[in-house]
Amino acid sequence: MTEEKKNPAEDWPPQEPCESPEPVVPGRAAAEPPPLPPMQHGPRRWIAGIPPHLRRRVFIAAVGVVLAVACVVVYLTTRPSKLRSLHDLARFYGRRRDLDPALILAVVQAESSGRPKAVSRSNARGLMQLMWPTALDMAKKEKLELAGPEALFDPALNVRLGTRYLALMRRMFDDDPFLYLAAYNCGPGRMSRLRKANPKMASWELVALEAPSETRVYVRRVMRYWDGFRKELAAEGTADAKGTAHLRSSRR
Repeated sequence: MTEEKKNPAEDWPPQEPCESPEPVVPGRAAAEPPPLPPMQHGPRRWIAGIPPHLRRRVFIAAVGVVLAVACVVVYLTTRPSKLRSLHDLARFYGRRRDLDPALILAVVQAESSGRPKAVSRSNARGLMQLMWPTALDMAKKEKLELAGPEALFDPALNVRLGTRYLALMRRMFDDDPFLYLAAYNCGPGRMSRLRKANPKMASWELVALEAPSETRVYVRRVMRYWDGFRKELAAEGTADAKGTAHLRSSRR
């Protein structure tokens, strides 16, 4: 018999030998398919779409936006905490010195506008504007050692010594806010001499007519701030109920 010739076109393309599938063994997991090649996504894909000559400018602009947002966040988060810490100092030393916390805040506002690094023309320093000799005297009473005038820039230390001096003025001038606030500003010696020279004059009148002009303005400012802080702290229940009584009794 003659062997039939096959057409070569019928065998194209050549068939590869078929591999028998791997037998499934019970209890063994099937082989995982090979991982897909990594795709470019996220920031890399975004950066790749920027022309090379513009990438530097885009990077600088992005850094500027991040820094601006960071500054805003820091300002918004630290400023309230500083105010809360000052209020906490006023409450703590108000209880310790038997002073109205609103009065302490009022003195701080009038003296330094709440700036811990404030320095006056007479070289008074800190939140409550303490002179160095006064600070040394109060530190001695508190059994503290001060490293130097720069230590008065510490808010807690300044309020500790300042409230000690304010409480001393309050006792010295018989709990009369017009007199002891004026003494805090211009000195107890001067106010004692003015009171001795004008024994029949009411305290508010003595300050308004005989005290130095700077002291007159200072006392009015503290009184105004005191009333404002009392209203602010009233909701928290920390204002001293005797504060307004001082004012009423002093005007009689």
